[in-house]
Amino acid sequence: MQTNDSSQDGVILSIELLRIARGMTRKDLAEKLGKDQFWIGHRMNNRVMFKFHEIEAIAAAFGLTIEQFLAVPDAIPQPMQAVAS
Repeated sequence: MQTNDSSQDGVILSIELLRIARGMTRKDLAEKLGKDQFWIGHRMNNRVMFKFHEIEAIAAAFGLTIEQFLAVPDAIPQPMQAVAS
C-alpha cells in the first residue's frame, strides 16, 4: 500500500539527498542501521512509513541531529527562475 504523506516524502528526500551527497548506496545505509536492503527499500519506496525512532537513527547515521536532518530539503537552493524580459 502506498501512502500519500508529504512528511514521509520530506524524509525520503532528505535521505536520498544525503545518501547521494555522501556516496552511499541504500544497501550501505541499511547496513549502517543494522537493517537489510528490503527494510530500507520498503520505506524509501513509500510502502512503509518511517517511525520517529527510525528517523532519529538515520539522522545519527549521517552524523546529524534530527533538526539538521529534517532541514535538509530546505537547505538545498531552489533553481533560479527565468526572468521575463
